[in-house]
Amino acid sequence: MKFLESIINDLTILENELDTIASNSIKENSSEIVTLVKRQLSNGKNSYDQPLSFTDGNQSGTGFYAESTQSFANRDGVSIPKTKGSPYNFHWTGQTLDNMQMGEVGNGKYQVVTVKSRMSFLEGIYGEIFNLNEKNNQWVNNEIVSPKLNKAILRTISI
Repeated sequence: MKFLESIINDLTILENELDTIASNSIKENSSEIVTLVKRQLSNGKNSYDQPLSFTDGNQSGTGFYAESTQSFANRDGVSIPKTKGSPYNFHWTGQTLDNMQMGEVGNGKYQVVTVKSRMSFLEGIYGEIFNLNEKNNQWVNNEIVSPKLNKAILRTISI
């Protein structure tokens, strides 16, 4: 019976460390997680996997480029095509994507951030765009966080 009590005690101790283990695995893989958010935006998707449509005062957008957008991009020297009907890709000046990084990490949670003034401005237009969509969040949980947690649990209960 002491054997079982020992395992239960060890698991109770581990329970208090799980958030730290999860947070550390996120920190260790922060560049990969940030890349997932960048890829979402490059594909024209918000955090809910929906097109980057918006309504802002008298202006609105479907989340897809209009025919005239390419001429504005040419004027501004933007090298990434803005073909009519293709999704917004967040490649114009490069400031938003180039400055994205992992923000605060704690309690197994994290936030991807970019230039603060830009971040607030863009979220005011498009809503939530700097979090992972459900599919990518599941991938992070299954491929990054869970293996570390599983390893810690198995190490704790191993004989």
